[in-house]
Amino acid sequence: MGYILAVFSVFSWIMIKDTNGLSVNIYPTPALVEVGDSLEFSSTITKTDNESWKSFEFFVNSGALAAPCGGMFKKFNTCFDAFGCPFGFNFNCNFTHFNLRINNVNASLLRWSIFARVTMESNEIIPSNTLQIPVKVPLQGVSLTPNGTTTTMEKTTQVFQCFAKSFPISSLRWKLNDSLLPTLSPPKSTIDTITSTFTYIADKDDNEKTLSCSAIYGSTLFTGNAVINVLYRPTIDVSPKHNPYNVLENTTNLQFICNVTGANPAVSSLRWNKDDTLVSANAIYDIPTIRRSHAGRYTCNATNSVGSSDPFSAVIQLYVLYGIEIDSIIKRKPTEGNDVSISCSGKSYPAITDKDVTWTKENNATFNMNGIRLLMKKIQKLDKGIYICSVVINLIPTVGEPLNVTGRTTVEVDVLYVPTVTISPNYTQYNVIENTTNLQFVCSVLDANPTVTSFIWYKNGSKINGFNGTNYTIPTVHRTNNGRYTCAATNSVGASMSLSTVNLSVLYGIEIDTITKEKPIEGTRLTVICSGQSYPAMTDGDVTWTKQNNVTFNLKGKRLVIDNTNRLDSGTYVCSVVIKLIPTTGQPISVAGRTTVEVDVIYVPTVTISPNYTQYKVIENTTNLQFVCSVIDANPTVTSYNWYKDGSKINDFHGNTYTIPTVHRTNNGRYTCDATNSVGASIPSSTVNLSVLYGIELYPISKQHPTEGSQYTITCGGQSYPVMTLNDAKWSKQNNNTFRAKGLQLVISHANRLDSGTYVCTVVIQLTPTVEQPVNVSGTTSVVVDVLYRPDVAVSPEKTNPFAVKENTTDIHLTCNVTSANPAVKSYTWYKDGVKVLEDNTYTIPTVSRSHTGSYTCDATNIVGSSDPSTIQLNVLYGVSLRLSDADVSINETESWELACIGDGNPLPELAFAYIYNSTTVGEQNSNVTSIKVENANCMDTGLYMCSGNNTIGEPVFLSANIKVFCTPRTYNNVNIQDIFINGTDATLNISTTFISYPLSNMVWYRELPSGNLTDLRSEFMRSTMQSHLPYETISILQKDQLEQDEFGIYLVQASNIHGSFLLRYRVISKRAPDSPTNITAKCDITSIRVTWISRFNGGENQTFRVNYVNNNSNKTTSKGGINDKGENEIINEDNESFTPDTLYSISLVAENVFGSTTSTEIANCKTKTNQEYDQHVSQAFIGGISGSISSLLIVVFVIGGLYLWRRRKGSDGDKEPIKSDSKETDEDEEGLKANPLYVTSGDASKEDVGPVYGVVKKQKHNRKNITCDENNDEGPVYSQVQKSNTHGKQKQKEKQAKKASKHEKCNDIELASNNGWSFHMMMT
Repeated sequence: MGYILAVFSVFSWIMIKDTNGLSVNIYPTPALVEVGDSLEFSSTITKTDNESWKSFEFFVNSGALAAPCGGMFKKFNTCFDAFGCPFGFNFNCNFTHFNLRINNVNASLLRWSIFARVTMESNEIIPSNTLQIPVKVPLQGVSLTPNGTTTTMEKTTQVFQCFAKSFPISSLRWKLNDSLLPTLSPPKSTIDTITSTFTYIADKDDNEKTLSCSAIYGSTLFTGNAVINVLYRPTIDVSPKHNPYNVLENTTNLQFICNVTGANPAVSSLRWNKDDTLVSANAIYDIPTIRRSHAGRYTCNATNSVGSSDPFSAVIQLYVLYGIEIDSIIKRKPTEGNDVSISCSGKSYPAITDKDVTWTKENNATFNMNGIRLLMKKIQKLDKGIYICSVVINLIPTVGEPLNVTGRTTVEVDVLYVPTVTISPNYTQYNVIENTTNLQFVCSVLDANPTVTSFIWYKNGSKINGFNGTNYTIPTVHRTNNGRYTCAATNSVGASMSLSTVNLSVLYGIEIDTITKEKPIEGTRLTVICSGQSYPAMTDGDVTWTKQNNVTFNLKGKRLVIDNTNRLDSGTYVCSVVIKLIPTTGQPISVAGRTTVEVDVIYVPTVTISPNYTQYKVIENTTNLQFVCSVIDANPTVTSYNWYKDGSKINDFHGNTYTIPTVHRTNNGRYTCDATNSVGASIPSSTVNLSVLYGIELYPISKQHPTEGSQYTITCGGQSYPVMTLNDAKWSKQNNNTFRAKGLQLVISHANRLDSGTYVCTVVIQLTPTVEQPVNVSGTTSVVVDVLYRPDVAVSPEKTNPFAVKENTTDIHLTCNVTSANPAVKSYTWYKDGVKVLEDNTYTIPTVSRSHTGSYTCDATNIVGSSDPSTIQLNVLYGVSLRLSDADVSINETESWELACIGDGNPLPELAFAYIYNSTTVGEQNSNVTSIKVENANCMDTGLYMCSGNNTIGEPVFLSANIKVFCTPRTYNNVNIQDIFINGTDATLNISTTFISYPLSNMVWYRELPSGNLTDLRSEFMRSTMQSHLPYETISILQKDQLEQDEFGIYLVQASNIHGSFLLRYRVISKRAPDSPTNITAKCDITSIRVTWISRFNGGENQTFRVNYVNNNSNKTTSKGGINDKGENEIINEDNESFTPDTLYSISLVAENVFGSTTSTEIANCKTKTNQEYDQHVSQAFIGGISGSISSLLIVVFVIGGLYLWRRRKGSDGDKEPIKSDSKETDEDEEGLKANPLYVTSGDASKEDVGPVYGVVKKQKHNRKNITCDENNDEGPVYSQVQKSNTHGKQKQKEKQAKKASKHEKCNDIELASNNGWSFHMMMT
């Protein structure tokens, strides 16, 4: 028996607990154990310097029983089994290492599990995770149900089930003959069984094929077979294979044949049907000679025990072609204006169509129409004639040549129509003078078919009785003969009216009507109409109006209209009429007429009133006041007078004089009069406004009780005329010599309790009558004012607001204290958060709860109102409670999800979400909610999220939610291929891969053959799958000891769940020597060489490089090795010194690792420089440096001297204007400094990310990029630059210098000085 050491774990390793320096570690699980082998689990305790544990014990769970199985007590200080094991397992230890050994492992242990626990001195028990005992159960066979020969009907469903038992579980594969079959649902598995179901739909093409299910376990394969017997109805076809099938009539020896192409079981009968009627019970049907009666639908039907063949699979539609037999067409007599349709019909097959028929007309070469039906819309008399129908059809058989056949027939068309008549004399308007004799109308026929049989005469649309001839005569014309005259002629088709109408108009002279006398009222409109009888009727142009004794009056028109009549319009008016009678035939005649009308205009009186004062002021008690009403004009004369006061009639006064015996204030008003005649009352006279003047009567004022803060007004009122004004009244206050106010109203805008007291109003006015001397009058009154105000209150306790109290505190008293009130307080009211809770001055809370938190307000009330509220904020402190928006969230990957934790507590708790598996804090808190919002869910979001809440009151509170993100399996980096490097044959292959998915993945391993086909792994390969501590991680391990040469290659692991699968390829490669480096270049100086190359594949182990330098003069080789690799395809530079000047070197590289070395095939050649070239560069650099320094110094001296002279000149000139530059702009900046024309700014010095900015020489045109080296000339351009420096500037400048040096090897960039952020550089050649 073999011996295997198993490490007790489900994950990579687990630390049970770390307490006082103590930890118990459990290591990775082993490969599966064969039945009969031995198995040992181990656990190790480390960090024993301060050990605080007292016992260690293993537990075994058989499913029915979990019992201790080996362990020890620390206090015994010796490793012996203190617990025993009821399962017969062996326990041993060496104090810090514990082992549990199982001898002779059997299959019954497959579902058993083992775990350990440590008991601390504090009696705290720390358990480990549980491990299933990894027993390997080999595959013994496979079961397929049903098996053998399975008979089924076509298109029916048969369910096959395949079952296999092993551990690890086998993989199942379905095949039909040699073709792999997909399954619609994944197999179902338990710990040691796998079951797959395949639903088969029977297809006749699968008949006699073999359906198989194979169970694969390593290199072991078991297969179950079932032979498919599919029953199906016959399938047939027919010949000839034409449908439809066209045959000419009288064709001979036509034959139809029915062929059976397939049937299971065999066919039992065959039959031919024509249009569902049996014509033959044989496979062949013969027709000796074709007749048109043979046309129809022929079908063949084959039958076996399953059923009959498809009736639509064997059909021949036979059509018999034959020629034309055209029908004759009778003569047509259509009525003009109707539609005529004539059809050309006959017998043939195919039937006659519109394209086969042509219509022509005798004696009309242009008439040609196509179509079976000859249609003539609204036929006319010209359409009369003989029409010819010609038919040509083409008979086209399916087999043979086409045949043309023709036919012809004619039809006569005779068009009938009503008569066409006209009337004479042909005048549309016929004017005749009254009393003309023998006026005659004639009705003439222009055309008719058939001939006319009678005539009818009409006047104004009504038939004239007794006149049926062609002539109609009027013996003597009278005005009653006016009207429209027409005639009609009739034949057998119908009657027709004459083409024209004669309108007879009888002309006669004037008969003018008399006009009665008119009496219009002045100001109204007068209308007089001059009318009479005549034809043509009088028009406005025929009528003229004149006025007797007024030669200037002349109006045209039948109406005499005078708008707004005036008394001057009275008189006699004359109407004169002249018209002309003009007959259609004969000379015109003029006729005339005349009449008169008398007009008498009447009007109301005109009056005036005296005394003539618009405003008439009289002092009260004046006597015998008199008003007089005088008439100026009237027609007819005045009959009575009326007097009015304020628009109301004064009764009992009808004379022209109105008298007031004694004037009283009640006589105030507006006085008018009017006069009346038979026309009406005059316009009222002008108005006299009588105003009665009287003295002051002031009203008493009651005691005032204004409310404090309100505006109140006291009015000093009374009776007088003229009415008291603001300037007439003055206010004073008793016992207050400073109070003065003016106006009828005393207004206090904001009453104050200090405004109480007695106020006095004094009024003086003057009475001024229209005719008399003015009189002064006066009066006084007083009023007492008492200001009322609402209470002032304050809440106690006053010192703490808000008032913080812990929940369950007892006997809290809040008191409402009144500081002042007028009148006294009547009641108190307490409010909590605006809601009334008590009517008393003290509010008591026996025991405080969180519901008492709020704003407590009290007020006091008197008859004025309630006081301003006084508020205290009660803040009840209490511990934390939590609530989750959702405790279980299930979503698909890329969907969004949200989780919120709502906390309650005072003070507001600090809330946080933590991902339990790594204690990472997620989400953010907003007020009393912390939330996680994920727009695109990731598989790695799966797991438990713990919400914690804490404040200063009570203990922290925790609540967890489970998030499940469904996703297809994948690796973390989503890479589907990886390389595994093995030292060589006999080495151990150990591949461990981790997939993320939810639900967790099922794992299957394959081997990819060189042909690209996949195969199962042999049993020597150990495969195990486990879940990590993360809920979305599945770990799959592939192990193989002593790997053989043919076992290198590609291995695949497929992870799958209900959402999909992921296939990962591992290329197992034997480690070897590195690949040769490439792209080798060399750059030589005088005594140094820089070598550059690109590294390649390291052969699976760390590699180093060795550079070989061969002196071509001495053939001596110098090497430098131990150069570290930077990674595959990376550029590596290596500098080396101490080489001979002016010497050619050949350079190669060697890449080395533990498996060997590889020498580069590339050789780089490089020649070192001479000492003379070096001396020349140094000299040029030195000379250029001195020249540049001198130039820079001269520029500085020039600038400083210029500034000095400018300042002296400015000081001596005093207030003189400064000299302006050519640009006409000031050359001073904001600080008064003169701008240097040699320098310009390089940028904004205020930008912190740029750093200090300095000037550059403006006149220098070339920059660093413009400078080139002239290798053939000792002299070159000298460039001086003052360069800005910042936190990044120096480094960037060095990088630029390095690039410059690489491009121009013979140029030297010498940094002369560096001080305070300034760098001076000289570029020289």
